[in-house]
Amino acid sequence: MHEFSIAQSICDVALEEARSHGALRIRSVTCRVGLLRGIVPELLETAFELLSDDTPLQGACLVVETEGAQV
Repeated sequence: MHEFSIAQSICDVALEEARSHGALRIRSVTCRVGLLRGIVPELLETAFELLSDDTPLQGACLVVETEGAQV
């Protein structure tokens, strides 16, 4: 389940950006996922929710946009 480590990276980047802008709370995070990456959006959202507890991300909405493959 690599979604957990991806969600951790998303949280890390979002929290760093929030800190750099002096934000106290994050309401939503949007990310793009390629179809061929093998990421299950529902698992990514669940991992994000678990990792965001007790952080400025708590209660934030994770918006997962799926991109098609390009060849």
